Amino acid sequence: MKVLLNILILWLFEHSTEQSQITFNFALRGWKLVFGKVLLHVEKVTNPPDCIKECLVFGPEECKSVNFNPSRKICQLMDENAGELDEKKFQKGEEWLHFGQKEKQAECKERNGTKKCCILTNQLQCKQPIDCNEIKQSFETYESGFYSLEGQSNPVYCNFHAIDCNEIKQSCETCQSDFYSLEGQSSPVYCNFDDGNLISCEGLKERNASPLESGFYTVGQGGDVVTFYCDMITDNGGWLMVANVTVKTESEKSVRHYDSVKQNGIQSLVNVANGAYALSLETLQEMVSTHGFSELRIKCYKDWSGYQVHVVLSYLQRLFVMEVTYPTPSEYRFLDDDQTSSMSWAAGGKFTQYYPTGTGVGGSVYDHQIYISGTWHILIMQYPWGSNPRMECGDNSQLSGFTSVGHWEFYVR
Repeated sequence: MKVLLNILILWLFEHSTEQSQITFNFALRGWKLVFGKVLLHVEKVTNPPDCIKECLVFGPEECKSVNFNPSRKICQLMDENAGELDEKKFQKGEEWLHFGQKEKQAECKERNGTKKCCILTNQLQCKQPIDCNEIKQSFETYESGFYSLEGQSNPVYCNFHAIDCNEIKQSCETCQSDFYSLEGQSSPVYCNFDDGNLISCEGLKERNASPLESGFYTVGQGGDVVTFYCDMITDNGGWLMVANVTVKTESEKSVRHYDSVKQNGIQSLVNVANGAYALSLETLQEMVSTHGFSELRIKCYKDWSGYQVHVVLSYLQRLFVMEVTYPTPSEYRFLDDDQTSSMSWAAGGKFTQYYPTGTGVGGSVYDHQIYISGTWHILIMQYPWGSNPRMECGDNSQLSGFTSVGHWEFYVR
């Protein structure tokens, strides 16, 4: 006999307690459950939600479903649940409604080119997958395509066999630059199909309509995959971190200066989180040339002085030219949380000189990018003629009370 599951009378009613959860998500019109025992016969109940509430009050561990007769205003609390029509368990009655629990099935449904999946968390609840790996683990069969993932504002293309962005492009001709799941990668990878600027936080920001958070991003182009840190908040965001150095004790400076922590190649950018990293000047110069970076941002802090320096320099490309240059005040600006630019000895546009690469001081990006002679320096260098590394941040190693303990961050945009 054909059963009409009338969606118009399907009430979804949830109730949570500290011990359990019960969900009524199954309804039948014209049938009542006779399988099992009637726990309680309640009269003068006027509507289905009140009948369901009686069941919940009785206890979700015992009451599993309800029969309701709206004409006679009768509510029956049942100790069994069917979840589907079985004529051996139900009795036909035109005035009766039945509400119970139907077990959800793990499944994926496609709509407008995007697959939405239900992954079971228990018999009655399901959730969206958090990544493509969870889809692989939850289903015996799965197909590559766009999926809706928890926490992602846009659909993510899951290629369950791709190891790089080349394979994504080969399997999906219509795919645009976006985040994709790649084999062996723990988080989505941004595949750049548009241009050669592989490493650019500003590029990621411009390509995404939704605001991006600061953090590590993995970008793929062709067969290359690179992970790097982006500051997407400070000074309108789009900053790529190229150095991160922390000195906790005076003796630690001997293993924290540039020559001790420098690493070659863009693949090394993933190591910026360890507090002992600086991208080599050779690699950085290549990136400045290929990616068109023009700004250098330096943020550093010294324990002994309690001062923080936070400055943006707009002459990054000139720092690799072997000639003395005197930047104008319009080419550098101190951000609001800088604590040194307003000092009496630092006022009046005195930040006007830096050493260029090739003058014997080791490289201008990490050394004397902007300074006041003998008073105010930024550097993390050890010079060939000196025995002690100089770790300076808005101070000078000759000042009384000076220590090297502090923290330095370098960004480009």
